[in-house]
Amino acid sequence: MQRLADNSYRFSPKDLIAFLEGDFAAWCERHQAEASRTSPAFTPDAKDEEMALVIRRGLEHEAAHLATLRSRELALVEIGRNSGEYDAHAATLTAMHAGAPIIFQGELRAAQWMGISDFLHRAPGASQLGDYFYEPWDTKLARRAKPYFILQLCAYADMLEEVQGHRPDRFGFIFGDQSEATFQTADFWNYYQRLKRSFESFQRDWNAGKRPDPALDRTHGRWTATAEQILAEVDDLSLVAGITRSQIIRLRDAGIDTVAKLAECDGVDVPRMTRATLDKLQMQAEMQVASRVARTIAWQYRAADPDRARRGLAMLPAPSRNDIFFDIEGFPWAADGLEYLLGVVTVDTGAPVFRDWWAHDEIQEKRAFEQFIDWTFARWKVDPTLHVYHYAAYERTALCRLMSKYGTREFEVDELLRHSVLVDLYPVVLQGMVIGTPNYSLKYVEKLYMPPRTGDVVSAGGSVVEYQKWLDAQDPQDAASSPILEGIRAYNEFDCVSTVGLRDWLLDRQGESDISYVAPEKSGASATPVIGPSPAEVIATALLARAELETNGEGKRITPKSRGGGVTSSGWMRRRRSSSTTWSVSLDWFAQKHPREPSRDRWDTSIASTPIRKRSSTRTPIASSLAPMD
Repeated sequence: MQRLADNSYRFSPKDLIAFLEGDFAAWCERHQAEASRTSPAFTPDAKDEEMALVIRRGLEHEAAHLATLRSRELALVEIGRNSGEYDAHAATLTAMHAGAPIIFQGELRAAQWMGISDFLHRAPGASQLGDYFYEPWDTKLARRAKPYFILQLCAYADMLEEVQGHRPDRFGFIFGDQSEATFQTADFWNYYQRLKRSFESFQRDWNAGKRPDPALDRTHGRWTATAEQILAEVDDLSLVAGITRSQIIRLRDAGIDTVAKLAECDGVDVPRMTRATLDKLQMQAEMQVASRVARTIAWQYRAADPDRARRGLAMLPAPSRNDIFFDIEGFPWAADGLEYLLGVVTVDTGAPVFRDWWAHDEIQEKRAFEQFIDWTFARWKVDPTLHVYHYAAYERTALCRLMSKYGTREFEVDELLRHSVLVDLYPVVLQGMVIGTPNYSLKYVEKLYMPPRTGDVVSAGGSVVEYQKWLDAQDPQDAASSPILEGIRAYNEFDCVSTVGLRDWLLDRQGESDISYVAPEKSGASATPVIGPSPAEVIATALLARAELETNGEGKRITPKSRGGGVTSSGWMRRRRSSSTTWSVSLDWFAQKHPREPSRDRWDTSIASTPIRKRSSTRTPIASSLAPMD
């Protein structure tokens, strides 16, 4: 957002996206722009190391794609930034009228709007420029389109229409894994226009004295710290773990507008809210208030559901001395993602023993995955009563993704899933107890049974930053020879040990409450492990192993991508999976415990109800066209 000399404003797609985040974020952006003539501005969130890494990686991705385009199209035009007499907008118009095949960092303007597109690609078709027009393309680190990506490029298409008299039929993205996707502008145009009109109306009616309520927005963009401070100062209901915006509104209408009031609302009826829902929210508020007063974590058992026996502590199986406690560290900014550390703790000798498998490229990632699965599967065959414990769905999802990515160990993973060997402790906690914390992440829950964390790495985001530092430092790949990797290793080990502590703490609670384990229903799964894969699986695995030692027609080593996902897509594996209900077990507990929140009115349109679809993966060749409690 830019305030002009006549006190009017020029907006950018970033401002529209801030409005999509919520009224509070949009109000703060305007308030900052108005600060010189109103009250002092709020302070936007500081760019921490994780955010700096995201920005850096994004610029590197953009630069790499630019280098590729330069090698393909020598006539590519690069637009500089405004300085002195140089006018970036005028330079962009000159390049467009000259028919440049690609324009990098072109500055577009239309009425109150301005934007800088990563790339403008010339496409054939009539326009005011001649027998061609331009369509916008952007580089994005993500591996699929997000709604605000779509809106950003709709805005560029809007500004291009002003210049060339032709709205681009499509726009496209180059994702972090180098894949490309195009989308039809018409699919999103009506929604974009509606959002744009709402935004412009919001700006016309903006009032420095009427700050929107941050509790009613889903997110707050770069004003999150400011929003959290405001909400904490008034003890807002949004601080209650798991509460939704619609519930906040209904409670406020009933005169309950703080966490403290909610904790004390015995006997109150809230219109359009069931007694069960109100009791659940009140109990959560009570525990959070109790935690504040006692300066320790308060908790209590959640009431059992008589209609659903397998919930909460009833999902916790009996312990085995061979149980495994599992955690993964991933690096999302690798080209295809990288699960670079698989760590486990076992306690069969009494004391926790940590074991780790590292991977710094795809070859090592495949090997680490196979070694982990082989070790786990062999241990399970010896003791079918063991389980692999983890917290939240990431580990299970990552194993399935690696299995599919490399087309290996499908039989073993299938058996582990069929027999419910993997146990996610998150739904056990969420459904079994009410804990007086702002959320139910492991870093909060572990305060019930673990000392505070120490060390250089104390969060998943911090581990990503540290891994990037290791890449930059070019340290040895052996954790024992790299202080950075050793710090990440210590963090992963602490997570595994914390999972041990959580399982043991939950077992104690299970015993105290006299709750018995209820096994999941099995269909087509025997009580003991299958001895081994079928003959077809053995043959397919052998052929796949041999193929990796061969070369394809271009003399390149066959990779998981070049063989199209390997065994995963074969007919026999599909038949095997179709006989297993466990393969398609959904996270029902997640849907039940985390119902989708009511959408923002301006988001209840076709974008929300219509999946964003990849229109194509290629285009015409360019050349031819938490902190501990105090």
